[in-house]
Amino acid sequence: MQAALLSLVAAGASSSQIAEAAVNEWCEIDAVLSPIIGPHGVAALYKRALHLIRDDYPWLIAAHEHEGELLFNNFIQLKTALAKRTTAEASAANLSLYQSFHTTLVSLIGESLTHRLLTSILDNSLRGDAVQDTSS
Repeated sequence: MQAALLSLVAAGASSSQIAEAAVNEWCEIDAVLSPIIGPHGVAALYKRALHLIRDDYPWLIAAHEHEGELLFNNFIQLKTALAKRTTAEASAANLSLYQSFHTTLVSLIGESLTHRLLTSILDNSLRGDAVQDTSS
């Protein structure tokens, strides 16, 4: 999952570009997990992950405190908070958030299922919009 973000950092991307890529990945996570655990389940895991990293990234948590119901389909608060930081801070915070989310998900559904579900996202991001040539 985070490989795309790390390659952006290595390429000298801005924090806005990091924020955009992070939000795209979170939207993909939401799309994969919502049919299985429901949008409220995904939102609860996301909020739990934010809570777990609150000591290391209080600025990220503060960005989400003022929203009543998490607007999960657009992650405006996450994108705004990450874009305001340096590239290193934005990528580190998102990585920590993802790791916290991943750990919590593993504790609920197991390593194998978590890996299978999140690997499908990685496969999609690596594939991109490229069309495979099947003529041979």
